[in-house]
Amino acid sequence: MRTHADAPVAAARVPAPARAEPARQRIPGDAPSATPAVLTPRIVAQLQALAGNRATAQAVRRRPVVQRAISSGQAAALAERLYDAMEGLGTDEDAVYGALSGRTPEDLDAIREAYFFAYNHTMLEDINDEFSGDELAKVMRLLEGRPAPGATATATERETSATARARDIAQQLADAISGAGTEEDQIFNALEGRSADEIAEIRRQYFALTGHSLDRDLRDDLSGDELERALALVHSTASGSFRRDFSEWLTEDYHAGGTGIWEWEIADRKFLIHVGVKFEPDPGLTAPISRWQAQVRSIWNRFALTGNGGQAGGGLELPIEFDLQDQSGAERSVRVRQNANGSSYAHPDRAYSNLWYVNMPDTVAPHEFGHLVGLPDEYERTLEDYESVTGEDLPEPGAVTAADRQVATDLRNALYLPTVADRATTATTVLTTAGLISGGAAVQGSQAQRVMQAYNSAYEESDSENLLHALRHRTAPDSYFTLIAVFSFVSPSIMGNESDHTHPVEQRHVRFALDVVREEFPDVTWGLRLLR
Repeated sequence: MRTHADAPVAAARVPAPARAEPARQRIPGDAPSATPAVLTPRIVAQLQALAGNRATAQAVRRRPVVQRAISSGQAAALAERLYDAMEGLGTDEDAVYGALSGRTPEDLDAIREAYFFAYNHTMLEDINDEFSGDELAKVMRLLEGRPAPGATATATERETSATARARDIAQQLADAISGAGTEEDQIFNALEGRSADEIAEIRRQYFALTGHSLDRDLRDDLSGDELERALALVHSTASGSFRRDFSEWLTEDYHAGGTGIWEWEIADRKFLIHVGVKFEPDPGLTAPISRWQAQVRSIWNRFALTGNGGQAGGGLELPIEFDLQDQSGAERSVRVRQNANGSSYAHPDRAYSNLWYVNMPDTVAPHEFGHLVGLPDEYERTLEDYESVTGEDLPEPGAVTAADRQVATDLRNALYLPTVADRATTATTVLTTAGLISGGAAVQGSQAQRVMQAYNSAYEESDSENLLHALRHRTAPDSYFTLIAVFSFVSPSIMGNESDHTHPVEQRHVRFALDVVREEFPDVTWGLRLLR
């Protein structure tokens, strides 16, 4: 790692002396055709004498002045860092790459102008002096910039452009942090002059590339003033990682489980949760990842953490933002399969946290995303585990009546009919007559629980199976879902019934974020607020 012990420290720079022309072939500059291809010190001096500094700066520019993102102060700071990287013995190539990566042509114009005014010669001259071969070719590609979308660009075009620029910068940061040492100058140069929106996208792309939050890696690799400087550039306060296993038995007689794995950051006054998975589409398929990302954000980003009463109470507020990322090195993978019925999501399609389909209803990916952050299902749950999962207290079912016993007897007769195909149909009729299925939907609650108690009391020992097992295994495949739903419980949330819900994400689904900040900042009184 190169240091710059010989770099000037005063804010006002003394113009550098003219450099001798190198003997090797120079790559032509990109000045307008009305000026020479290479602005040597002699030509620059002549332009200054004839037309003044402003006209000379226009000659240095690639194109006319347009609105740009970076300020003149940021452009001057970057010009100084580029000069430091090239001045003296040796060249800090990585620092140059970091400063130039992901800049728009307009940003680069501002940097060129600032460089010229500070050092009385062009940045291109120093680059041609210090770089050659493949390294010079790389710098010249960076100097072309990534054009910002025009005024008539679509939202998709603007998003694509921002993502590509941010990924360039994220790669520079990953290169600077990885390996035996840390290239501090490359980090600072890559982050300098970025807008808040750019930093947010750089953060997402860095996680997609590395599987780590940018904040956490900066804290691992930097310290002291350098760490403070880097965290200020990314507007970051704290970061960490989260992992939680869960296991569940559904009343469908199905055992499930998984692990929630994610990275978190507090940055830009937000609590950011990055969830990375490796999407593995079947041959010939393209996973609609951007669609799933939008669905997840739309449904999950509804709460904010409030500290000391929130903004209304003179405290603070941190919106919780979940972000799903496709990550080639992720610990978990999600297979993406074509729907069995073309573009329709219907039986036999059934998504799981590790198996998604190209076409799914808008709430399916957000539901499976809930498993990826470590949440269990909230459907087909027994009375006891429904209360445990949701924190709700359900009424006791009461004493079993003669009518309950009769329904149980009729159910048992239906489930032991000689023809398998008749069993589910007859059982459905029994439950509809009893008012436990209405309009084709399960009617859950106390009566259903009493009927199940009556059935199990009368037949479980002799049949060696309880009611739920009989419904699952004595009926035709995939004919038992509504029957089993009658004798279980489901929440109206995204983790339960994905239709007809007022607030698909409830406070209990994001309480792990509350746990994180309570542990990280115990002196603050934390709460949650619904944003929408």
